[in-house]
Amino acid sequence: MVLELITAVAVLCSLGSGLVALVPWRNTLWSRYGVFSLLFASGLLSSAIALITLVEGASIEIVLPFGLPWLNWHLRLDPLAGFFLGVIGIVT
Repeated sequence: MVLELITAVAVLCSLGSGLVALVPWRNTLWSRYGVFSLLFASGLLSSAIALITLVEGASIEIVLPFGLPWLNWHLRLDPLAGFFLGVIGIVT
């Protein structure tokens, strides 16, 4: 349950940074700090998720009811996906 929560917060931070970048600000310095701090939080949380997944060998699968009625989204996080998520989190 904790792994799903951390994953959701990381995704929301990434999406939030995109939304903050779209808002027209009079002071661009504050918008840059907002975007980069949210991206930093997303990268840090992604690295934490990867570390937890690699150390514990945990595997989660989330089914989201998007798309066609008979074809849902299946999201899976296993140790191999955790490794690549860690690489992306470090680069971010």
